[in-house]
Amino acid sequence: MNNSEKYSIRILDLKNGSHQFKFSISDDFFDDFKGSEIKKAEIKIELTLEKNERAVRIETQLTGTINTICDRCSDKFDCPVELNEILIAEFGNANSDLSDADEKIIIARDAVILNLKKHFFDYINMSLPVRRVHNEDQNGNSLCNKEMLDRLENINKIPEASKISDPRWDELKKLLN
Repeated sequence: MNNSEKYSIRILDLKNGSHQFKFSISDDFFDDFKGSEIKKAEIKIELTLEKNERAVRIETQLTGTINTICDRCSDKFDCPVELNEILIAEFGNANSDLSDADEKIIIARDAVILNLKKHFFDYINMSLPVRRVHNEDQNGNSLCNKEMLDRLENINKIPEASKISDPRWDELKKLLN
């Protein structure tokens, strides 16, 4: 089974009704996505798929960790992620994998396989927080790299008077006033 087939469902074989599927995503999943900032992750995906004559409703629950870089201290850490999404796959004359604002795609009525790999990749990226920082311990202390935090704090303590002034910038600052 190739990497894409692992994340596909044989939609033609399914009877109308509710179906459950589970997927595990690890590092090899991201090999097909060149340029992805995510290289390491351990993600569990649970799908509830409800099929009827006109469409398939796919509810995705994603949980796990993504190895990323802390925005505060620049160390790598496992960022916990969680996301719930719903995708509607309507039956039509031809496949259209472009999902619109309503999270709908069109799949051909005679489609045998529904490949969800691209959608999983999108959901994983959407699950990453905008600000990625280490969690805090039970005492409320950051788990960030202490040495890096001390360096950053020392940089911020440089007094204004000791900062070297560049005359070119001084002239430009006059334009603001």
